[in-house]
Amino acid sequence: LRMEPHVATAHRPADSAPGSMQSSGAGSAKRDRDAGHSEKKRIPPHLRGEPNDGGRGGPPPPPPPRAPQGPPASVPSTQNNRKKRSGEPLPNVVANFVRLQQTQVSVRMYSVKFGSAGSPLEKKLEGIAADAGRRAIQFRRELIPTEILKPKLDALCSGHGYVYDGNASLYLASPSELVLSPAAQDAGWTLDTGIESFQSPLPVRLGREEVEERLTVAFTSRVVLMGGEENRILQTTILNHVFQNNAKFLFTQIGSAFFGSALEMNHRSWAKAIPIGRDQTLKLHLGYSTSVVMTQKGPMLQVDRAARVFAAAIPVLEYFAKKTNTPIHRMDNTALQRIPRKAISSTPKRLIAKHRRGTLRFFGISPVPIREITFTKDGQTTNVFDYFTSMGHTNLNPMLPGIIVGRQPREAGGVAPVIPIEMVEIAPEQTVSDKSPEISEAMIRNTCTEPNERFRHINDIFATVHQTEQAPPAFGAPLTTTATSRGPRPCLYQLDPSSVRQLPTSALLYGKNQKVLVSREKADWRLAQGRNDIPFLDPATVECWAVVHFNCSDTRLLGSFLDTFYRMARGRGIRGLDQNTLLRRGPINLSDPNRDVEQKLDRLAEEANGRLQLVLVVLPDKEAQNRIYLYPAVKRWSATTRKGVPTQCVQWPKMTGGKGGRMLATDMQYSAGILLKVNPKLGGVNGTTVDMADGKSVLSHTPTMVMGVDVNHAPPGAGSEANSYAAIVATLDKHGARFHTEEIAQPSRQELISGLKDVMRQQFIPAFINHNRAQLPDPRPKRIIFYRDGIATNQFDEIALSEIKQIKTALFDEGMPDTKLVYIVVQKRTKCRLAVVSTTSGQRPDGDPDVRYGKIPPGTVVDGEITNDSEYPNFYMVPHFGLKGTQKPAHYHVICNEAELSADEIQEFTFELCHTYHRATKVVSGPAPVYFAHLAAYKAQYNTSGYKDDANVWDTVSIASGGSGGSTGSHLGVTDTVKRSPYWM
Repeated sequence: LRMEPHVATAHRPADSAPGSMQSSGAGSAKRDRDAGHSEKKRIPPHLRGEPNDGGRGGPPPPPPPRAPQGPPASVPSTQNNRKKRSGEPLPNVVANFVRLQQTQVSVRMYSVKFGSAGSPLEKKLEGIAADAGRRAIQFRRELIPTEILKPKLDALCSGHGYVYDGNASLYLASPSELVLSPAAQDAGWTLDTGIESFQSPLPVRLGREEVEERLTVAFTSRVVLMGGEENRILQTTILNHVFQNNAKFLFTQIGSAFFGSALEMNHRSWAKAIPIGRDQTLKLHLGYSTSVVMTQKGPMLQVDRAARVFAAAIPVLEYFAKKTNTPIHRMDNTALQRIPRKAISSTPKRLIAKHRRGTLRFFGISPVPIREITFTKDGQTTNVFDYFTSMGHTNLNPMLPGIIVGRQPREAGGVAPVIPIEMVEIAPEQTVSDKSPEISEAMIRNTCTEPNERFRHINDIFATVHQTEQAPPAFGAPLTTTATSRGPRPCLYQLDPSSVRQLPTSALLYGKNQKVLVSREKADWRLAQGRNDIPFLDPATVECWAVVHFNCSDTRLLGSFLDTFYRMARGRGIRGLDQNTLLRRGPINLSDPNRDVEQKLDRLAEEANGRLQLVLVVLPDKEAQNRIYLYPAVKRWSATTRKGVPTQCVQWPKMTGGKGGRMLATDMQYSAGILLKVNPKLGGVNGTTVDMADGKSVLSHTPTMVMGVDVNHAPPGAGSEANSYAAIVATLDKHGARFHTEEIAQPSRQELISGLKDVMRQQFIPAFINHNRAQLPDPRPKRIIFYRDGIATNQFDEIALSEIKQIKTALFDEGMPDTKLVYIVVQKRTKCRLAVVSTTSGQRPDGDPDVRYGKIPPGTVVDGEITNDSEYPNFYMVPHFGLKGTQKPAHYHVICNEAELSADEIQEFTFELCHTYHRATKVVSGPAPVYFAHLAAYKAQYNTSGYKDDANVWDTVSIASGGSGGSTGSHLGVTDTVKRSPYWM
């Protein structure tokens, strides 16, 4: 089976029992040993949420515990006495993890430096690090090629295992310090005892000149014991470099992922380059990613497929011919001068030229042919065409423009450097940030693979890593392998059935007290009983609404859609959503969709004298026009004008079946899907879970506010002035169906929520109290469950604890110190993949057993073995069914648990929230409040007056004070009445 057998349950230590939601002080001997480590930051009292007294006097409330002290009563810490847990154990589940057979090895750290102090190379590398960000390693490799650097390091470290992090650190697996060997001396290394470093000459090319710089490897006093109990975070960092060491020299590295032709040529089905895009100027490269995780069972290597869009390495003239859809033989000076500015600005910036090494930077196209561009060389005046012809470059067209590859000199008469366009190509290995619908569709089509194919690829990737990386044994971390006909191969980790369970799905309650069961296999349900439609739990009532379109070409088809829409609304119990309550008794043509849309909608609202409750907008068939202007304008009008009228957009191409689709205008299911969004916007409730309705849910035990939080950042290339947008969505009722939303514009790339304390005091606590004043004797929330999306593991102490402190301070200032806080981080971008494995009776052609991998069933929870070995209880969950491809688990970390909820309670409630996503009749992949916060955060950009979407790159007015370096945010002008409705649906 090429899998590692699980460890028997009877031998599992008590502190690693599946689901044991213990805190850092809960009695785990291992965690107690880690308590003094520098990487395991213990939480000082002032960061645990102790607020100031707010001027009220009296002592502050006690700090919030980050998890219950000791194992919860419902989850004892011993195996023999453990209470039966909810759900059913799942056998034969494997994960994309391979266990490391770690032994103790001493590792010494050295610093690596290129160039002497103040040298041109050092300045160049400092500029690369500042400008390139994550791509700095790639640029450094271009400046200092692998064929020069690697032999130098191999000679210096001969006889020892070493890894280089690609930046400024080298790790040596050796019990003693590095010495100057004969092999190192032969490679030019010398030992400078004065500054305790090894030095070697390093030939590099800076511009047009090749110069000799210096490579320095200096001693440090840092020694790490791999496999020891100390420095666990640093050990993980080193192990990550160990399993990426040779790959950094062989392939193109983007973050923790690797791509490149060396992979693609090795006949691997999972590593390839696929031309994509309408003009075929892009390529989707498929590679792999790796990461080492410290789990409850020790360090494990995790791998998965990776995908990234690169610019195609083609001649620049061919690139512009494809961009303009012009035959290359017709690309003359006139055609090149007419290239749109947008196409020029999106041209990949790094170029290579036929007459020199290294890369050049693209600055634009010259306005005149190369024959007319003159400059002085060695006292002689010549032009670009004659100069390159004299160098032996024939077949150049003197009437074509050139490519500008530098800035114009400041001195009078200076000319920017220009190269003939026929001599320049797009440099390889350039990533592209294009996230247009066309590119996104191509990525999904080529990366969405079923578990059987994906896990076969994962097995092959593990084999590639095993063959490529020679350093792991030297660092005491070889992969666990099993014997096959092709030799030893890494074996996937198989989970103990006690660590992985399938939770039961929730039943749902709809109108007329009808209960609907959720399919256990596909986690979905139908709102129909026989031939009869099931009504919503609380259908809305409409007195006045409007339908608008923009020069609709087929009003008869539009009428047929509305008839179907009316019938479906009646079936769902919505009253008044018909022709009798329509403004002007029919669809209204707003004509030009490019101008004054918000003013036209304003006039409609005035015509209705304040009675307008809904505007149904039929978007035309021009996708780019809708995305760039029309849809944002409609949503901005709905959210920010004083009218506060909900809007619902429908797409004309979907109704007509454009682009080869099925015509949906008269499809009842299409109208049913629209009504799932319309009813909540009108104040209705679609449905709820039976447990929430019967008071059996965590949400119903005590007045509880569930909050979902997410921050949406501008895509790469948007610039440092483009705001990030935070959204907070909170439930107000025990059914999880009434909401309050707040949007905040923040400085660029800021993840920490600006002014969370004030938002809690001024918005969410008053909203909860006002909504529950009539139902509860004390309408204040007694418990807050806070689901926070978008925080990386290394940001827990920086962001999560800061936000916990702000929330606790707000509660204390509002006289609610006893309100319990549960703070849970939701990580959706995980590399973990799970599958159910089975073996057929046959054999593969190579003689190995024929192993098949299937989908994980909905409701799967993993809370042991492969979960993080950290002070925060954590678990993986796959609540949804994967219609296509392999499901991606979400990783939940319980940072604070003042309510002392058990592991089962947190997991079951999280799964229950996945049933309450009101836009669909299926269980979704995360808690509904988090999904809603994601929608609100993305659409928050529309609510700025300067919004413009140009090729999916935001261009908004920076309204967050302080610019990119500030820490405060501005609240967007969403109308108060709109904040109490799910306008982001």
